[in-house]
Amino acid sequence: MTAVLSDTPRYWRAFAFLMLANIMNLLDVTIVNVSLPMIQQQLGATNAQLQWISIVYVTAFACGLLPFGKLGDVLGRKPVFLIGVLGFVLASALCGFANSIEMLIAARLLQGLAAAVMTPQVMAIANAIFPSSEKSRMFGVIGMLSSLASVLGPFVGGLLLEWDPLALDWRSVFLINLPIGLVALIGAWLYVPHAQNDFKSAAVRHIDLIGSLLFAVFMAALLYPLTEGAVLGWPWWIVALLAFAVLCFIVLMRWEIRFAQRSHAALLPLSLQQNRSFWLGVGLIMSLASVAPGYFLILTLYLQQGYQLSPLMSALTTMAFPVGVMSASYLMGRLSPQWQSWRVVIGLSALIIGFALMLMSHHYFKGPAQQWLFWGPLLIAGFGMGSAIIALFQSVMASVPVADSGAASGAMQSIQQMGMALGMAVMGQLFFHSLSIDGDYNEALTAGLLYGLCVYLVALLVAIRFLKGKSSSDRVVEKAT
Repeated sequence: MTAVLSDTPRYWRAFAFLMLANIMNLLDVTIVNVSLPMIQQQLGATNAQLQWISIVYVTAFACGLLPFGKLGDVLGRKPVFLIGVLGFVLASALCGFANSIEMLIAARLLQGLAAAVMTPQVMAIANAIFPSSEKSRMFGVIGMLSSLASVLGPFVGGLLLEWDPLALDWRSVFLINLPIGLVALIGAWLYVPHAQNDFKSAAVRHIDLIGSLLFAVFMAALLYPLTEGAVLGWPWWIVALLAFAVLCFIVLMRWEIRFAQRSHAALLPLSLQQNRSFWLGVGLIMSLASVAPGYFLILTLYLQQGYQLSPLMSALTTMAFPVGVMSASYLMGRLSPQWQSWRVVIGLSALIIGFALMLMSHHYFKGPAQQWLFWGPLLIAGFGMGSAIIALFQSVMASVPVADSGAASGAMQSIQQMGMALGMAVMGQLFFHSLSIDGDYNEALTAGLLYGLCVYLVALLVAIRFLKGKSSSDRVVEKAT
């Protein structure tokens, strides 16, 4: 266990370097989008390859979160964190110096894996080094800085491409990680305390390696057809690959049940596998995550390629969404307790209204001024996302035993990243397929908006039915008592 630091400046100093690394990862999720049109132009990337730049990062991150989180418990959180930061810096350098789209995609895969090594250790170390009296303040700072990073990501990316003092073009969005990562690496090495009993190599056998491998194969077999299927004309082997993905999922679930019965180190403990509320919650989280990241990918392409906006102007257009997320995290927490359970419904309703308004403004207003008409709807949609996703995380965590909270948190993050990857693949296919028919960017964006509306409507109906059922069961319990 990592030692609690009694000296106040010391644990905040250690925390600062942990968060610097975490912010680097959070920025990298959104900062890349604004550079995609420039990457496509300079490296000659196909539309599918453009999608893979984002998809492989998120997929590698999703596949690595659970096993690498466990590896930190086994080998010691500080050394695993330092390895993750170093790996992230080296992978960022490979991205920045890539001379082909294939090399860039491979480097992004390594970058996602390094992020999965690094990220789980941040919260674990911070939770261990802070005394109980300071933990509430520490979690508040984490929430604020994480929200701020998501807001600033597109803006920082647009600013780097617009200013570009070293004439690096798109490479600057990756190379900016080098100085940030090295400062975080040196600072963490100097100030983050070592854990007691850091190296317990005998416990490595308890990591669910087979489950992790099955999950990775399942994700690859699912995402490749969804991303490349339309380009290849859906040959028989692509369809067979989708069937193989279903088979992998079935085998994964059966393996997790058997492994959980024999060991407490399964990716998903048996109690979570049998928890209906947990699965409903993570299903809704996955549906929410399957829209917004994919939509911002195609919206960036729409603004820069369809309307010829600069990277900075397109970033300023999309910043309304994360501002809405931040507003929701502040305002919805002030609701009275009886309204807390309905925050998911309120959030999904706001998302539907925001996407419907975007669809209307997109349909009825054309021309350069249209970009600013996105601000209001994006702000509403962002408010909805912040309301729903925070409430879902709280609801899911409240439905699981305390002993399984770590596994539940890791599973939620992995499934959220899985939803992001699926959304990027599906929405990218809808956008590029529509664009290939008549070259109309307006129609292509409409396809993405309609997909988002459909997903959110289904999620809203499921959430309402669940809450009604929950209210009915609560009333039965009250009468019985």
